[in-house]
Amino acid sequence: MEILHPEEEKINFDDLFNLYPVKTPNGRYLRIKNKTIGDKLTKEYKFLRDKYLMRVHDYKRHEQIIKATKVMLEDKKHTNSLDYLPQLEVYINKENWERYIREDGEVNNTTAY
Repeated sequence: MEILHPEEEKINFDDLFNLYPVKTPNGRYLRIKNKTIGDKLTKEYKFLRDKYLMRVHDYKRHEQIIKATKVMLEDKKHTNSLDYLPQLEVYINKENWERYIREDGEVNNTTAY
């Protein structure tokens, strides 16, 4: 599901879904592995997608979230703390990307903690 905006820009949840790890290095699952079974979207994927699209209403914000998530993942890799990543549902519910987005809308390139 994509949301079209007047500028014809699309918010594509797959950007976040494919960026976020399936599991942590110690094996804890963070999201479902596949978004489809056969040719149908899974219930879990649709649930996550709909939660995300309820929170993100413009393409610029979506781009900020993708950049912030990339920074967060790099930060976690550098600090050896990928095992402490929240599940994708929790990341969306708590809007954890906010820790990496400054008030001016730019994404911090350094740790947010």
